[in-house]
Order: sequence, then C-alpha cells, then structure tokens
Amino acid sequence: MKDYQIRWQSQTFAYWPEYHAISVNTDDAAYTSDGQWVTVYLPGDPRLTPSQIAHVRELAAQRHYNVIQNPRNPKNRPLARLLPYAATIYRNKAISSSFKYSVNAVPCWVDPNNPATAGNNYKDFTNQTSPAFFRQFGSSPRNQGPYYIDGVKMTFAQFISRYSKSS
Repeated sequence: MKDYQIRWQSQTFAYWPEYHAISVNTDDAAYTSDGQWVTVYLPGDPRLTPSQIAHVRELAAQRHYNVIQNPRNPKNRPLARLLPYAATIYRNKAISSSFKYSVNAVPCWVDPNNPATAGNNYKDFTNQTSPAFFRQFGSSPRNQGPYYIDGVKMTFAQFISRYSKSS
C-alpha cells in the first residue's frame, strides 16, 4: 500500500455519542480551488435565523467551504455535557510515521505520562485564555507546519460583509 501522510481525517463536533454525527470527513469535504479545507461553524446558542443560515450556506457554497451547524448546548445529555462546549475534534487516522505535521504534533493538554500536564483536567481546557497556553497546546505553524489549523470568529454581520463583497 502507498504510504499516505494521513489516510483519513475529520472535523467532528463533540456532541456524540448521544446525537447523530456532526462531522465533515476527508472523503466528503469540499476544498477551495487552492486545496484548503475551510469550515464555517454555525452557532448553536443562539442560533441564526433560517434566512441567515441560508445566506451563510449560499456564500460558503460559492467558495467551496464546508458548513457545520453546531447543536444547542447539550446541558441535558449525560455524556456530552461532560465535554467542554463547543468543542470541535480534529482527527487523523492511519498517520504515517514519516508525516511530522499530524495532529499528534500538537502537545496534549492532559497527558498522564507527562508530569507537566498530568494534573490538568480536560474540562478546564475551554477556560484557558493565555497566549502562552495557546502557543504550547494549540495548532500552529511551529508544531504543524503548513498544515496548522487556524480560525477566526465572526458575527453574522461580519461574515456577510466580508464575503458578500467578493461574490
């Protein structure tokens, strides 16, 4: 078999196992003309109106962006409520040992084998705000090279303003 860097990857919203899959996988993802995998996450709480969602989806489709509708906060879900909300999981499967830029290159916040992080609680991850934390435990060009995961947070008005201009 060919030694692929990664055989399969996905972006999944952490709302399982009590809810249907909310994810985009490598084989069903849309890619921009320059090969980027861009995903727009629609807010779960508060939700956009149906017309706003349609407008975002239309602009995203024009650019070959993927769209995931985050569910409402899973406060009443026994297992999902234990995870930080809103949490998106990026997964790589069957990673080649020669591929140094996989998600494994990002240090784990809770690693029982690492004395520096063994006492950390995964529930506290979303409370972190320090730039030093994100430099160490976030995806960056330093640890994932050209494959790092980046993002911006926009309001509906900011998204429409930015992407309606270039339609």
